[in-house]
Amino acid sequence: MLALASTPRAHSFTPALPGPARTIDPTDVPVVTASGMIRALVGAVGSAPVSNLAAELEAGTLARIEAALWRTQALSAERTAIMVRLRALAAVLAARRFAPLLARHGERLTGPALAAAASLRLNAVRGFNPVQMMWALAAAAAAIEAEAAVTPPNQDETLPLAA
Repeated sequence: MLALASTPRAHSFTPALPGPARTIDPTDVPVVTASGMIRALVGAVGSAPVSNLAAELEAGTLARIEAALWRTQALSAERTAIMVRLRALAAVLAARRFAPLLARHGERLTGPALAAAASLRLNAVRGFNPVQMMWALAAAAAAIEAEAAVTPPNQDETLPLAA
């Protein structure tokens, strides 16, 4: 009886694969550069600051981004990966958990959100892991708040104390 309990079961056996081969998933979308994501967004939206990234990544804007991307980008694999990542970013930012964070930090979170979308693992079927995206954006928001706390307030905006 003891020998039977210590033998591995067929369903719990996983063969040892060398290094990174065990993490390959054919439904994963390739990683792109953050600058490629930013160029794609700026190409369609323009150089105006993006105050609400979730609103900017609507269907009409995504169609303009895709048209601009297909005119300018040379590699079709990179174009496709950028568009899939932008669409998945739009889907994950539409979740209620991101609304307070995006409302509080606005355009200052655009760059970190695009950088996270460019580098995080993206499954073509399931999309981004919302928890990992929230961790990335919360870390960027904490850095933004820490920078704001270190920066002294403008002296012109201080109000005199009441007597």
